[in-house]
Amino acid sequence: MTDRERIGDLIKRLRKDKGMTQERLSELSGMTRATICKIESGKFNASIDLLSKLIKPLNAELSIREIE
Repeated sequence: MTDRERIGDLIKRLRKDKGMTQERLSELSGMTRATICKIESGKFNASIDLLSKLIKPLNAELSIREIE
């Protein structure tokens, strides 16, 4: 599994733990649902800035340890 896939998995897990759909996360983060889908599937190389936009509505922090 690549780091991109691990990060995507983590975002997806956080979103689902909050009972949130991709559409709702899209509304809260200002990103398109398609971009969120690509990030969660590990098909998009998201910048730190984009990841920050995603984790704020999830009330989470992203750390390197979580993806190792």
